[in-house]
Amino acid sequence: MAGDTPPNAEELYSSAIVTITVGAEPGAKFYIHQSILEANSPFFKAALNKRWSEGKSLEVSLPEDETAVFATYIDWLYQKVICAGFKAKPGTETRDMTEDEHAEEFALLSKLYILAEKIQDDECCDAAMERMIEKSETKDSDGNCWYPTGHTVTRLYNSTLPGAPVRKFLVEVHRAEATSQWIIENSEDNHVEFLTDLVTALLDDRQPDTFLDHYSSRKKQFLKKG
Repeated sequence: MAGDTPPNAEELYSSAIVTITVGAEPGAKFYIHQSILEANSPFFKAALNKRWSEGKSLEVSLPEDETAVFATYIDWLYQKVICAGFKAKPGTETRDMTEDEHAEEFALLSKLYILAEKIQDDECCDAAMERMIEKSETKDSDGNCWYPTGHTVTRLYNSTLPGAPVRKFLVEVHRAEATSQWIIENSEDNHVEFLTDLVTALLDDRQPDTFLDHYSSRKKQFLKKG
């Protein structure tokens, strides 16, 4: 936190243990050092204040979150590494990820971003963002890159505010890389605010047409009888 002195290793690992229960009842329990939580998350620092029952019991419940996502966050807390990558089966390490595997990783990264934003861990948000950027710029053996689309876009738009950095990234990916098929394939899932942002970006980029007969020369396209 700004203005705070970062805790040293001894303080981090000798602090009290907080129990975080994640998911619907009965939920999964995670045990984390209080100092590590508070050093990274203003949300947890506030929740663990002794004025509140959570601070007195050192127990926090997150019933709406997913255990796999929170486990990935714990990896981030202790290692500063996002362990969300594809892990090949023995003997298949050299093969490319499948389309479904790319989608699964983008889903986990997007959920991690949303969790980190909820608990106000901006550093983790940025780490998830950097991993999505890395994936979007890394070519497979066929020279293809993979991008966040469809459900990932809608999930992030549903959970962030207008102007959020991750929204700008999603719009830029589609402005620079997308084909019309991306939008058509997700026609039932496209977020209205995303489509508005994308159209705005495309129109702002448009070069004015200098031909005076731009419309009359193409009028057969606009007339019912041609």
